[in-house]
Amino acid sequence: MFQAGFIERPIQQFSCFKPSGYLVYSLGKKGAALVSQNNGSVIKAKSSREIGISFLGHSLMISGFRTALSLSLEKNINSKLRVWKDLGLIDAVHCEGERLPIAPDAFFTIEDKDYFTHFFLEADRSTMTLERMLNKFKGYWNWRLEGGQKRKLGISTFRVLTVCISEQRAENLRQIAAKANGKETGSDMFWFACEKSYSSENSKNILTPIWKSAKGDSLRHLLE
Repeated sequence: MFQAGFIERPIQQFSCFKPSGYLVYSLGKKGAALVSQNNGSVIKAKSSREIGISFLGHSLMISGFRTALSLSLEKNINSKLRVWKDLGLIDAVHCEGERLPIAPDAFFTIEDKDYFTHFFLEADRSTMTLERMLNKFKGYWNWRLEGGQKRKLGISTFRVLTVCISEQRAENLRQIAAKANGKETGSDMFWFACEKSYSSENSKNILTPIWKSAKGDSLRHLLE
């Protein structure tokens, strides 16, 4: 498929991810044209030189989460991944005279014993300041108060999961998110974990108590 032009190998990976022993492939022009034809939508492929290191690392962080989640749910007979969307989830809300975007890295739904839980995913690589992250959390909080989730997705409640590259960053963001509701009392809507706590080899960990909410210090199960 690579030789035929359906997929490409981003060249930046050879300076960043070579020690890992695997290759990363992206959608090539022919592959994008084929997917667009089958889906009835226009999908554009970036050339391998257009894919920067930051974009590549962020994409791998999201795909790593999805892989671990999917593998862990496959082993759980009571739970299923019903929805996964990572394109087109864009909205906005006005807060304190500022327009705050709602643009998660993914939205997904898990069915667990006939109960549906909805999540937004934020893959944080420590590139945003704490102030910008606080605005992001304020955006989610006010968007929910205004019923944006019902208007956009037809759901009533959701959680925002933020995965970070370190435990310290996860804790810093958790403390910041406690200020998002205006009263600075924290909310169970925001959950945090370090991506080192799970992997495709240890996928089951993603469902175990590795998560902390902005409201308390206790470790939480993803499906509780």
